[in-house]
Amino acid sequence: GINAEYGAKNFKQKQKQIDKQKEKISKNQKIKLLVFIDEFNTTSIMGLIKEIMVDRTLDGNKLPKSIIWVAAMNPINLVLESTMNQNTDQFNTTGLENTNHLFAVRPIHKSFHHFTLELKSLGIDKENTFLDCMFECYLDISECNVERRQLIELIKIGQKAIRDANIFRIRASIRDIMRVINLYKYFKQTEAGNEILKANLKTNLNVNLKINKIHWQAMIVTIMICYSLRLQKENKHSFIDKIKRKLQEYECPKEYINIENYLEQVMKNLFKKTKIPDGIACTNSLLENLFCIVVCIDAKIPLIIVGPPGSSKTLSFSIAMDNMKGLQSKKKIIS
Repeated sequence: GINAEYGAKNFKQKQKQIDKQKEKISKNQKIKLLVFIDEFNTTSIMGLIKEIMVDRTLDGNKLPKSIIWVAAMNPINLVLESTMNQNTDQFNTTGLENTNHLFAVRPIHKSFHHFTLELKSLGIDKENTFLDCMFECYLDISECNVERRQLIELIKIGQKAIRDANIFRIRASIRDIMRVINLYKYFKQTEAGNEILKANLKTNLNVNLKINKIHWQAMIVTIMICYSLRLQKENKHSFIDKIKRKLQEYECPKEYINIENYLEQVMKNLFKKTKIPDGIACTNSLLENLFCIVVCIDAKIPLIIVGPPGSSKTLSFSIAMDNMKGLQSKKKIIS
C-alpha cells in the first residue's frame, strides 16, 4: 500500500527497485510483472500514481508494456447513511474529523474513470451466502452441524449490531466474520484456548449433552470479543439481550446464558494467573485490555485498543509482555 507518509526518499528507493525489474524484463520480453497497489487513493502522491498507471512512465521515463498495474481503492462518493438526511453524532474512534464521507480518501485523477471497475459493497444477502459457503468449505470449524448453525446465527446478529451501531467509518465486513471463525477455532481447538476459557462457575449437571461444553464457551467468548466489546452501552445491551434469547432457544447450559458474568469470570481467571505488579487494581478496562491482548497475540489476530488516557492501554500491554515469555514465563497459562 501507499500512504500519506510516502516521501521523496521512499520514492527514490522504489524507483531503484522498478529500474532493476525493468532491466530483467528488457532481457526477456516474455516476462510479465504484475504490480498491485492497495488503497492508492489514500496517498498524497496521486500525481505519481497517475503517471505510472495512466501515462505508463516513471519520472518521465517510459515503463515496459509487460509491467501490468492493478490497484484497489475505496470510493470517495459514498456518503454515510446517517448524514444523508440529518446530522447525527457518531461514535468516532479514528482521531479524524467527522465528515459525511464513508472513507477517508482523496479524489482520483479524471483519467482513471474510464478504466475503473466498481464493485458493490457486502450486502446482507451476499453476507449470508458467504457465511453458508464458508462453513461448507471449512469443515474444521466444527464437525457438528448444530454447532455450525448456531455460530452462523450469532455471527449474523453480531454483523447487524455493528451496522446498527453507526460507528464512524466502521462497516461490518468479511474481516469480522473471519475474525470470529479464527477466534472460535483458537478457543475450541488449542490447548491454550481451552485453558483460557476456564472459569469458576457452578456446573449444572442437567445440561444439553448433545453439544460439547467447549463449544458454548468458545462461541460465547468469541462473539463477546468480536462484537460486544466494540459497542457502546446503548447498542451493547440490545446486542447482549438478543444473544441471550438465542442461547435460551439453543438450550444452552444456564451457567453460560449470563454471558457478561461468564466472560468476566474468564477474564478474572486469566488475571489471577498473571503476575501483576504491586499496587495495580483489577479494573474493568485492565481486565478487558489484558485479556484481549493475550488472546489476540497467541491467536495471531491484529488488535487495536482505543481509549482515553488512563484506561490501562499501555499498562495492560506491559503486563502481557512481562508474562508472555515462553518457557521462561512464571505462569503457565500465558506462557
